Amino acid sequence: MDGEVGFAAVMESCLQLLDAGYPGCIGCDDSIQEGRWDERKFRNSLRQIPD
Repeated sequence: MDGEVGFAAVMESCLQLLDAGYPGCIGCDDSIQEGRWDERKFRNSLRQIPD
């Protein structure tokens, strides 16, 4: 992964956290209410970003 793609992935993660209301969001404690985080699914989605 080159720097530009990596930076875009970091920014996307930050935006997802902000959208979720982090810090202090409901479900940030991995509660089932919001659904559990699937790291493998997230990483696989990053592979779909074109170079």
